[in-house]
Amino acid sequence: MDLSVCSTSAMDSAGRFNQVAVLEWWIQHYHCPSRFISEEALLDVARGGHLDVLQWVARTHLNGADFDSDAVVDVSATHGHLANLKWFAAVSHLDKDRFGPNQWLAVSRNGHVHVLEWAWSQRGIDLPAKLQPCIDGAAGNGHTTVLDWFFANAPRSGFRYSVEALDVAGRNGHVATLEWFLRSGLELKFTPLAVEGVPGRGAMSCRQYLSVLTGRMSHHRPPSDLVMLAAFGYPISLEQARALDACHFQDMFAAACRHGQVNVLVTFKNKLSRGWNRTLLHCEAIRGNALAVLQWFAIEDPDRWNPFHAYLDQALIDAASSGHAQVVHFVFVSRYLGKPVLDEQSRIPLHKCVVAACRHGRLSVFDLLRSHPWFSLCLDHFGSTLALTAAAVGGHIAVLDWWQSHQLPFPPCAAAIIDQVSMGETDNGWLVLEWWANKQPNSFVFTDVALWGAIKGNNRRVIQWWVRSGFVKGPLMLAALEDVR
Repeated sequence: MDLSVCSTSAMDSAGRFNQVAVLEWWIQHYHCPSRFISEEALLDVARGGHLDVLQWVARTHLNGADFDSDAVVDVSATHGHLANLKWFAAVSHLDKDRFGPNQWLAVSRNGHVHVLEWAWSQRGIDLPAKLQPCIDGAAGNGHTTVLDWFFANAPRSGFRYSVEALDVAGRNGHVATLEWFLRSGLELKFTPLAVEGVPGRGAMSCRQYLSVLTGRMSHHRPPSDLVMLAAFGYPISLEQARALDACHFQDMFAAACRHGQVNVLVTFKNKLSRGWNRTLLHCEAIRGNALAVLQWFAIEDPDRWNPFHAYLDQALIDAASSGHAQVVHFVFVSRYLGKPVLDEQSRIPLHKCVVAACRHGRLSVFDLLRSHPWFSLCLDHFGSTLALTAAAVGGHIAVLDWWQSHQLPFPPCAAAIIDQVSMGETDNGWLVLEWWANKQPNSFVFTDVALWGAIKGNNRRVIQWWVRSGFVKGPLMLAALEDVR
């Protein structure tokens, strides 16, 4: 066999697993192509911290111009491989252009204090002029050691952060980060997102700390950060906003829209008329379930209220997933009012929202949309199958009941749905199978795929249901199920 025909793929694998001896053997025995190791594999080598392979590739000059050292520096910094960076600094000049703001941000987000220390000590590598992204990124990921480092080494006037730091830290459950800011003596900045988004582990502790922060804000003077003021609906004077640049104005408007603070929009209505990104603001209002903001734009700024803009589609899907029924209803009514017939392109976003609502069991979305003729028009055979699959795999029997009670179409054959439910990981998948077998018996179909999918996924409740169901025939199949059960 001529192994030279697979040189690149073999060398990619050898590099990824740090096998320099294999690389040496290969070039001694086989002709090397011009691109000996692919660029993607080299990035994986850097990601794994395999300095020996990087040195070997550079020494043999096999990749020539394909050796993208800048990309390798990026990956090494992101993953904290200091040995790689030291080697690059020794053989090739590393300056603020090759180790700049993006690299500082990646290192900070990932908590690599040892890389920060090293970069700080290197001649030609400077701290970024704006540290806010680095501090926000470190805080959001819970890296208090990085916060300590910047607090100790950055100029006092340079240690700046935005509401994103505490918002993301709260959402991710990083109590230690909230404690750090509480002890720091810095002015506290956050929005309701810091509390609203707190899930799972550490949630109660985060809410307690953010309650303390909010209490401090109410008992002392209001914060000076205008984004925070806008998010909480504090009055903002024109004098306060005069010093804001365009970017911060956009952030202020976005916070007001997301949190339903119409009073901020009213105050700065003249400022809004100067060509701000309206679509971004509309998306923020949709994601924040801020119906009053959307209504305000539709009335006060009708020329720029475009419910058909494609950028709104993903925001609508997110809103449907979260059960923000009135916002979804308002936008679709604005789109389709007076249009009893929708073309295929118009049906796509509506159908995606229906599927998203099914996946998350949001009945309130259906209740508001079903009265419109265009709702049922988007549910052809293909559309209803996708929606019902999402509901069934998610284990939302209430959605299936709602669908049936409103006489919406079910597929004539539900084999594909039954297969996916059997292979799924939801605890109540067996209840979905029970529902379908009893409520839609004509479309219920047993297949080997469903059976073996349940066995492969070790979904014991589904397996037990199939054993009891009577659908599984044959002693060998039943024996296999009994063994797994």
